[in-house]
Amino acid sequence: MKARHLSTFRPSPTASARALKLWTAAPATLDELVQDGRRPPGEALAGWRFRGLHTGLLPRVLRRRKFITTFYQLELGYGSVLGGHTVRVEQNGPEELYTPRRRGGREVIEGLFVVQAAPVSPGWGEFPRAALLHYGRADNPWYDARQFRRDYLVYPDYDNPDLLLGKAYVSLGPFRWQMSFFILERLERSPGPANPA
Repeated sequence: MKARHLSTFRPSPTASARALKLWTAAPATLDELVQDGRRPPGEALAGWRFRGLHTGLLPRVLRRRKFITTFYQLELGYGSVLGGHTVRVEQNGPEELYTPRRRGGREVIEGLFVVQAAPVSPGWGEFPRAALLHYGRADNPWYDARQFRRDYLVYPDYDNPDLLLGKAYVSLGPFRWQMSFFILERLERSPGPANPA
């Protein structure tokens, strides 16, 4: 992302018309956009929070359509990596305000992930230009089923670095199942890493 864009970014408390249009697009259209999209550079993600919308029936049934994703640099023993977590929010209308849920005064976090380039291995290489949000390589509890989640992430409109499109999977050994597509839209500066509430 160019510094000029960061200096002109103006936060909006609700989803844009473009984000809502993507959210209601046909799965075939979203799949093509993920295929043709480009990997967002780490510097365009680190230090930012994005409001999110899951598509499909399962997130609606589980009441997980809306969420906030936070990206930040993690300092590990071998160096710095880009990581993040997902924040649970009130499940009001997709066009309404994003209000984080809190427990004990802290935001409720639903999963930690590490960001890496998408693999080119058999079975996982259909989106080689995407970033991969890998929940299995983050510090999630062993009993947290989110450790089996893998998300591809791309720019659907390369000239709009505030809008991202993702495709979420569950991975169990050699098997995987698609969960949903999701849309991310830049919301505000990130407060950084946090411990789950």
